[in-house]
Amino acid sequence: MTTLFPWHEPQWQYLHERKRHDQLPHALLVAGPVGVGKLTFAKQFAQSILCAAPAADHAACGHCRACLQFVAGTHPDFAVITPEEDSKTIKVDQIRQLIETISLASHHGGHRVTLVFPAEAMNTAAANSLLKTLEEPPAQNVILLVSHQPAVLPATIRSRCQRLNMALPDLQQAVTWLQQQAITLGEKTTELLTTALKLAYGAPLLALEWLNSGRTQLYTQAFEEFIRIAENTASPLSVAQTWLKADQRMPIQWLYCWLGDLIRLKSCPEASLTNQDKRLALHKLAQQVDLHDLFALLASVTEALRGQGTALNEQLIYESILMRWATMPLRVKTSTGTP
Repeated sequence: MTTLFPWHEPQWQYLHERKRHDQLPHALLVAGPVGVGKLTFAKQFAQSILCAAPAADHAACGHCRACLQFVAGTHPDFAVITPEEDSKTIKVDQIRQLIETISLASHHGGHRVTLVFPAEAMNTAAANSLLKTLEEPPAQNVILLVSHQPAVLPATIRSRCQRLNMALPDLQQAVTWLQQQAITLGEKTTELLTTALKLAYGAPLLALEWLNSGRTQLYTQAFEEFIRIAENTASPLSVAQTWLKADQRMPIQWLYCWLGDLIRLKSCPEASLTNQDKRLALHKLAQQVDLHDLFALLASVTEALRGQGTALNEQLIYESILMRWATMPLRVKTSTGTP
């Protein structure tokens, strides 16, 4: 059985208190940001419902017949509804088949549990079909809707589900958890772990993926090139080409964070930074650029981020932004009379 993420403990206890009083909701909307572990939580909860001998902390035992079937993906009373291969949507036929299945008695004489993920992938017909079941739910059935974007779901669906919000953990709890992942992470400084979390908008699983993916090396290299452009020792055009070859999406996001940190340092030298591990280099750099120029460049980067995934020419965007960045320290030197 997968260990419960520590930041899920309150929600876990709440649900099992409901279960102990035989008040399990027939439909549960598990909602929260990407990378907080919603899907893992939903599967753990589903297995605990179906387990024949749960532990004192309500976790599934992992050894009974039901648990072995669950882990093998063959439990007859558990179903997962996701978009079919080569599709981004959950279609009405999938929901109709689900409705037909849950109308039958369970094989093991207990609950049936269905997991729908991501719930916002249901097309209109599928959502309408599911709504009829939510209005008149069969007994001994629990439907778990897991969603990154619950606002996209029809209000009629949301109103018929018990909502369970899966919030991000606080920074210290998330850093502590990442430090405990030593087998996969190896030696990582607290500052780097904190930076990874902030770059992942506080989502621990995204931060862990980032740290394990080798992107830390790319991140460090990209930052060094960012500095070298400002020092006029690297070509903006060459760096743009290098960044695009390595990763089309991440460098522009890092650039957004670096510029944001420079603006913070210009406004308050003691400000908390996203890239805390680069503080000394960013502090030195902040003294060489103008605040208004930083805001103007940040606006261009923001626009580029909004256009990601469209038909925009990524190379031209990177080249334009980095060429503007190359002139900014020079402008400050010229305006102050520095030779």
